[in-house]
Amino acid sequence: MTVNRRAYHHLINTAERFRVTYADGHSEVLTGEERHAVHEAFEHKLDADWPAYVRDMVASGHLTVG
Repeated sequence: MTVNRRAYHHLINTAERFRVTYADGHSEVLTGEERHAVHEAFEHKLDADWPAYVRDMVASGHLTVG
């Protein structure tokens, strides 16, 4: 799964609204609405992809259960 920098900020920060300042000096406010949308998209992606990923890991022997 690839997560862009902006989405990553939402996934690791629990604030509803926060300002990100970049190395080039510009900054922006990331909103709670955007945070919610990122979390929803992340949840849907995991729901869709995680079961097959775990099955493949078990089948290949890279993951054991028990």
